[in-house]
Amino acid sequence: EWTWVDFGVDSQATIDLLEKKPNGIFPLLDEESVFPNATDQTFVNKLDKAHKGRHPKYFKDALGKSNVFIIRHYAGEVEYDTTAWLEKNRDPLETDLEVTINSSRSKLLTSFFSEFALNRSATELAGGRQAAVKKGAQFNTVGGAYKEQLGELMATLEATYPHFIRCILPNRDQVANKIDDDIVLMQLRCNGVLEGIRIQRQGYPNRMVYVNFLKRYYLIAPNVPRRASDTKAASKAIIDYLVAQNVVDQSQVQYGITKIFFRVGELAKIEEAREKKIASIIGPLQDAARGYVCRKLYKKTRERAIAGRVIQRNIRAWLDFKNWPWFLLYLKA
Repeated sequence: EWTWVDFGVDSQATIDLLEKKPNGIFPLLDEESVFPNATDQTFVNKLDKAHKGRHPKYFKDALGKSNVFIIRHYAGEVEYDTTAWLEKNRDPLETDLEVTINSSRSKLLTSFFSEFALNRSATELAGGRQAAVKKGAQFNTVGGAYKEQLGELMATLEATYPHFIRCILPNRDQVANKIDDDIVLMQLRCNGVLEGIRIQRQGYPNRMVYVNFLKRYYLIAPNVPRRASDTKAASKAIIDYLVAQNVVDQSQVQYGITKIFFRVGELAKIEEAREKKIASIIGPLQDAARGYVCRKLYKKTRERAIAGRVIQRNIRAWLDFKNWPWFLLYLKA
């Protein structure tokens, strides 16, 4: 009974627009950065020729500047001004600085820039190994370096289980105890937090293995054993009972081969039903335990009181008989 869920936030078209060769924005930017007579306007003209009216994510403002284009991201439309993009992408000063510092006589300084070089070709040029480097490899753009770093970051993220800490700017005035709702909402939307919540609510984020589900929630439904040979059927029996009691919605639960899946909030309802069931069991059990303890304490206190009265009666009798002549005669006889 599984159905395909369209989350509606597939950014593949935007990713292709940015980096897919040969007409992606980054490849065209690197291409234009190599041409000596290229300008920011020629770069924008190439983008317009390749994507204007053809790509669903690329737009131009008819009343805007000629060197400005718009990309529609999942969070909204973003306007990009290409002024000085080619110069920034070439960044020739970075290579010159690395070559100069690598040529220094200070071994400590050169070791830093050799080990953590931003441009490998610059290090090789400074070390006198220019012949071993291809001519095309000596030019490294900012966009190319960024793409390489992003690829390494994605490889690291895919190989691990990352946890993100999102920092939200409460206001632009940098003052305490002030929250600008529009700024916070914009950051949540751009960071993908709202989309993540929407996707999570459309999917089945909560899931449990049938064995664990049966072990934890078997006591909710009657006539369901804690251990069963068919754990899936036993789990279904629990869900059917909860559906009959209007605790969960059947459409919010799906059954897999080894796991049971829940939409957001359904597992919390089942957990609440379990707590109520435990409370209904624990209440009479606690009453019986308290009654047993109280009855035992009452019996012990009553026996002490009876024993005290017996002792007191015998002491009074002995005091009365102690000076009675007939009792004294009885003792002498």
